Amino acid sequence: NADQVKRPGVEKYLEDKVIIIDPGHGGRDSGTIGVGGTLEKNLTIQTAELLRDKLQAAGAKVILTRSSNTYVALPSRVSISHIHNADAFISLHYDSTIDQITSGITTYYYHGYQQALASSIAHSLGSTMQVPNRGYRFGDYHVIRENKRVAALIELGYLSNPVDELTITTNEYQETVTSAIYNGLARYFK
Repeated sequence: NADQVKRPGVEKYLEDKVIIIDPGHGGRDSGTIGVGGTLEKNLTIQTAELLRDKLQAAGAKVILTRSSNTYVALPSRVSISHIHNADAFISLHYDSTIDQITSGITTYYYHGYQQALASSIAHSLGSTMQVPNRGYRFGDYHVIRENKRVAALIELGYLSNPVDELTITTNEYQETVTSAIYNGLARYFK
C-alpha cells in the first residue's frame, strides 16, 4: 500500500519568511479621502490585517508597521524592515487623482533588486482583480527608495473614482486583493 504523494500548495514558499506589511498613513495622516468619505488610513489597516492573517496561516512571520490608528514616520517604517531583516516589505495604499475616471491597481518598486517582487505581485493582481491592472513600474517613494530590503508599494485602487471606491471597500474585493498579494509573494519566493 504505497504512500500517497502529497503536493504542498503555495504556502510552503511562505513558511518562515519575514514579511513586513506597511499599512499606509495613520493617526493625524489620513491619506486620501474617497469621494464617499472613505479614509485611506482605515482601509489600509483593514487590508493589512487580512493579508497578515493569510500569511501567518501559511507560517510566515508577519510584522505590521502599525497595528492601530497611529502615525508612524516614514523612516521608522523603513527601520522596521531593516531591524527584522525582512524577506519582503509590502506598503499598502489607495490612490487618488483629480480625474475621477482613473481606475486600477499599480505596483511600484525603486531599486532593481525590488523589481522581481513588484512584477510577481502585479502579475498575480492582474490575473484576479475586478479593477484594471496598471502593472508595475518605477516609483520614487520613501519606504521603497530608502529600503535596503526587497520592497514594493501597491496602490490598490482609486478612492477618487466613485465606482472604484464602492468596489474596493467591499469584503469581496478585500478578500480577492489580499489573496492575490499572498499568491504574488508565494510566487516570488518560489
